[in-house]
Amino acid sequence: MLAEKLSSISEYDENSTRTSLTGLSSYTGYTVHNRSPSGDSLNTISSTITNNTNKYSRNGLPGDRKIATENALQQRLRTKSLAQTHNYQFCKKIRITMALIGILLLVAAIFMLSFYLPKQYESETIATKAKIIEKKYTVFGKNIFIDHKDYLTLRFSSNVSALVAESESKPNIALKVDLGQQLSEAAKKNFSVHYTNDSLTIKFQELDLDVITLTITKLNFSDQCYEVYWISSYNNKLEDCFDTKFSHWFGLGEVFNQTWPLDKTSFPMTPFLTSDYLDSYQPNIFGSVLEPFAVNSKGAGIYIDEHVPLHVSMNEVTKKHPKGDKFCIRADLKDYYNVKYVNTSSTNLLKYTVCIRDNIKDVHKVMFDKFIEKPEKVPDKRMMTQPIWSTWVQFRTHINQSVILKFAEEIKNHGFERSHIQIDDSYSTQYGDFNFNPEKFSDPNLMIDILKSYGFRITVWVYPFAGLKSKAFLRGLPYWMKFGKKGAPGITKWWHGFATILDTTNENARTWFQNTLEGFKRLKIDGFKFDAGELNYLPQDYNFIIPQPNPNYFTKLYVELASKFQQLGEVRSSYKCQKYGMFTRILDRASHWDTGNGLHSVLTAALTFSMIGYPYVLPDMVGGNEYFYKPNKELYVRWAQLSAFLPAIQFSKPPWDFDNDKDVLVIVKEALAIRKNISEVMYTAAENAVITGEPIIRPLWWYWPVDHETFVVDTEFMVTEKFLVAPVMHLNIVWHTIYLPAGVWKEQWGRKSTINMTKGGYRGYNVTLRDVCYFELLSKN
Repeated sequence: MLAEKLSSISEYDENSTRTSLTGLSSYTGYTVHNRSPSGDSLNTISSTITNNTNKYSRNGLPGDRKIATENALQQRLRTKSLAQTHNYQFCKKIRITMALIGILLLVAAIFMLSFYLPKQYESETIATKAKIIEKKYTVFGKNIFIDHKDYLTLRFSSNVSALVAESESKPNIALKVDLGQQLSEAAKKNFSVHYTNDSLTIKFQELDLDVITLTITKLNFSDQCYEVYWISSYNNKLEDCFDTKFSHWFGLGEVFNQTWPLDKTSFPMTPFLTSDYLDSYQPNIFGSVLEPFAVNSKGAGIYIDEHVPLHVSMNEVTKKHPKGDKFCIRADLKDYYNVKYVNTSSTNLLKYTVCIRDNIKDVHKVMFDKFIEKPEKVPDKRMMTQPIWSTWVQFRTHINQSVILKFAEEIKNHGFERSHIQIDDSYSTQYGDFNFNPEKFSDPNLMIDILKSYGFRITVWVYPFAGLKSKAFLRGLPYWMKFGKKGAPGITKWWHGFATILDTTNENARTWFQNTLEGFKRLKIDGFKFDAGELNYLPQDYNFIIPQPNPNYFTKLYVELASKFQQLGEVRSSYKCQKYGMFTRILDRASHWDTGNGLHSVLTAALTFSMIGYPYVLPDMVGGNEYFYKPNKELYVRWAQLSAFLPAIQFSKPPWDFDNDKDVLVIVKEALAIRKNISEVMYTAAENAVITGEPIIRPLWWYWPVDHETFVVDTEFMVTEKFLVAPVMHLNIVWHTIYLPAGVWKEQWGRKSTINMTKGGYRGYNVTLRDVCYFELLSKN
């Protein structure tokens, strides 16, 4: 219907309006005619009567009869005259009645036109600003096109010629948006349009008189960026969908099935809230690190406003989208998993920015520079260049002073470098009491001194919970999350039973928690591993002491607290926290191969973190967490070879723990030797991230943004601009196929041949378990 209004603009003018008004007047059937008899007509009748009277007299009628005849004729004359007068009065009444009816019809027509003409006038305004291309699209500004075949479809392109040349077999549109997926059919038929130099506004009216407004505005910071802004009453859902049929998407953050690109997976409409997707009580799609930012392979990007009550789906099969080829975003104020969206304005909004560039790298830079904060600090250098050792996988909760000292001694005796040792779960008397349990640690000061003499620094596992039996529970009563109207501490369930959780929106609570950790740190502890911080651990009917515009701010404020210990610290949850420069840990990985939380997902998650502004990626422990089964020799080695090229590497299950299989120990040391050789390159990139925001590890499309294969290759990556790494990521691989983009490459293993690729292509290699496939880029073609 909007298409019809837009396409009919050229046929509308003032004359047609006047003609239409005249036509409406004529349609009443009223025409003015003069039906009154004139004076001459009456004289004629009188003369005729006189002549007849004389005629009768000449015929010899008697005088009385003559008089009677004459009187009869005069009576007839008077009767005819009265009849004509009566007819005249009757016709006059008819004319007046019809005139009134005509006036009423005219007024009704004018009223109807007054409702319709403003829309035509607004559409006429569009006609003066818009350009029709081959009667297929209406063009607004430079890059927005309304498809006339589907009146609520926007198409974004970097140039008009790309739009005109588009076909199903050769699509050229950067972004196709199906707008208003939640609008009713009535609203789609009842709307008005207004256009100015910088914005397009469409107002839809629902049957309940609610008005839903869509505004598309050109933004000042770029000539190819637009703000799309829906607003309605709070009870309306707002939803737009982006086509994934001819493009690939990257971004958003951590998901359970971490494919690369993201459109290789599918998931239903899900709240965009930080979550521990391994939580057995509240399983979720999204993980702990999120950013409402995505780009596609056609050079389009979107950034969703943080005030949107956001839900996201990817390739979900629905009645509206039976092919499941859509990436959809929805604004919905409904609560999920006990998480509340605070709404003080009684309105719902869906607001996001769209930018268009010639390629994915260019659009990523434009949007990244606008919306993503660069890190303000660089983490500890040793933490990046030397391995981290954790007690978690190897010992779980069965740790004590002697176990830790023995583990440290083994690491030293096997000749491994060490950044620090991480004392994980079950070191304290109660969860929430940050101390060393004297029953497990007879002399923690002595233990720490010995560890430091071995060259270790010490970090300790911490979390925002306090067990109900802990001293911290009572000490921190003012600072735990409250629930209900009475303000009692809320009880939540985490992986160690029932506990309270810190209200990170309470500044006094953050200060108290920081002071508690500072006191613990006086035991010569160097830093902390901050765990949890996701929204799924909030108690039922919780109340933030300070309402937040986005529930994810609970996570953000937790990371802000952790950043007080940034230099040798790490977090596993994050939302809009890039500026703190923290090592950001990938959620626990299971000990298997695939993208569903296995080895392959370590790489795809690391690339995703890097792309959304977290350059200091901390992968999970080599070999995974052994939750369901232990890694075999091959999985463990391939995991170590991948991690050797990531911004940090950490071990818990040691490489000598394979039934005295010396091959594992030797191969892992070879991988760490490679890491040592490239560590300066990585750390220089870590320092540059503060200046440029560029990550340490990068997808292939970072340097070859118009090479289609770089969008779909998910087992390769670049370490800065210097090395292409292609680790083996699958079981029982003896023939390894590697994609090399255009350039001159030098193999860094085996024969170390130089390869000149005039264009991108695949090459195959025979590989053994010891082979680590990576190339140095000598020059780009």
